[in-house]
Amino acid sequence: MVENKYAVQMKGIVKTFGGEAVLDNVDLNLEKGTIHALVGENGSGKTTLMSILHGLYSYDSGLIYVNGEKVEFKGPKDAMNKKIRMAHQNFMFIDKFTVEDNIMLGNEKTNAIGIINRKVEAQKIKDIINKYSFDFDLKAKVETVTLGMKQKIEIARALYEDADVFIFDEPMATLDAKETDDLIKIFKKLKAEGKTVLLSTHRLDVILKCADKCTILKDSKVVGTFDTEGMDEQDLALRMFGRTVKFELEKKPFNPQKTVFFIKNLYVTDSRKILRVKDLSLNIRKGEILGIAGFDGNGQTELVEAIAGVRKVKSGTIAVNRVHIENKSPKFIRNNKVAVMHEERLARGLISGISIADNVILEKYKSPEFSRKGIIDYKKAAAFAEVLIEQYDIQPKNCAGMTPSALSGGNQQKLFLAREIANNPDVLVVSQPTKNVDMAAIEKINSIILEQRDKGKAVLLISYDIDEILCLSDRIAVMRNGEIIGDFERKDADKKSIQLLISGGKQNASSN
Repeated sequence: MVENKYAVQMKGIVKTFGGEAVLDNVDLNLEKGTIHALVGENGSGKTTLMSILHGLYSYDSGLIYVNGEKVEFKGPKDAMNKKIRMAHQNFMFIDKFTVEDNIMLGNEKTNAIGIINRKVEAQKIKDIINKYSFDFDLKAKVETVTLGMKQKIEIARALYEDADVFIFDEPMATLDAKETDDLIKIFKKLKAEGKTVLLSTHRLDVILKCADKCTILKDSKVVGTFDTEGMDEQDLALRMFGRTVKFELEKKPFNPQKTVFFIKNLYVTDSRKILRVKDLSLNIRKGEILGIAGFDGNGQTELVEAIAGVRKVKSGTIAVNRVHIENKSPKFIRNNKVAVMHEERLARGLISGISIADNVILEKYKSPEFSRKGIIDYKKAAAFAEVLIEQYDIQPKNCAGMTPSALSGGNQQKLFLAREIANNPDVLVVSQPTKNVDMAAIEKINSIILEQRDKGKAVLLISYDIDEILCLSDRIAVMRNGEIIGDFERKDADKKSIQLLISGGKQNASSN
């Protein structure tokens, strides 16, 4: 019996890709005026289910009802006509267009002769920005803004077209703590207006702060739907993974050795020639993790790109084992034992159109290990990939011939990290290593990073997640407006002190 108290009911949804079931007889019931969380491990089918509800994917069998009426969506326009909107995990922008144009894109209102009344639409967008307290420049081109800002633009685009049901797929992936709290307020405001919110996130703390109900997917099936009241993070983790998850990892005693990596008086500009890294200096010893904390957009991306050799240094020094690597080629830097894991795993790390086996030898395919007289030995490449797949618990196990785009986010991240570590670096730079991955993958990735530290590697960790910085780091530096404005030994650091510095306060703990 279909009940009108539900904004949406999805019944018996089945979806297969390549003969593999991604959704197996899945039910989802969204009550009107509630916040409903959809959670599960990477690859459990969450994004696929939401994409079906938004008309992006077809489905093999099942039924969908909106406000008690049976519907069939042949595309996103059909879902929009039923007042269902979605903010996507993977941004769908035209980078050369302005923020305003991208928010409007696909939802333009025209007059009888097909002309957009830009003045009316611009005012509507400004009203949305004011109502939900967004802080972006509408006339800026999307290519110039940070990842965190892109996330907020994607959310604003969903809110621009009035809807009754809002779908948010991993909306906190690139947001800092304050921005996450602001987004939770938006969810609660939508709920107070009688709207229905479907939220997919790996942030268990966020679910417990705002969701009324939670549906858990595992291995393409529904484990169950639960009221969140009275639950804690371990309750959710136990239902998701069938075991408790370590939120705090055990660390071996800190035993640093000689300094192998240093940066001195570094200045780096962005693509608009605006100075983003200013007079920055730091050093890292063997067997040490230096964590850099800070809000998105404070020069972290430009710093990582300069280290990797994909962005020019205006002035200053970057050196590893006393060899200067500033303004050298990525190959030179890699050959001098520096490995870099960028925050955008598909844009800067993996190539989605080639196999995983090809991806893992991408930086060494010309070596005698994998080629002879310029001909790649694909059997050796596949065998090497299988070793990494097993060692780093990349799922599914038989994925060497697949492309990275077929993997879940967490498994893409483990693949990227595995390839960089396989180069046996002395310095490992990891930026946002657990962005948009589930708790089990976070546990695995963090243990890999700690293992590298214990093997004597110098690790530079950049994360917008202060808890992650505190969990992994031996020393912590705070970055704001392109500068290091505070430096703590881990034993002297606490969350409040770091938050205060990030927000513009003064350091009030012991520093180096």
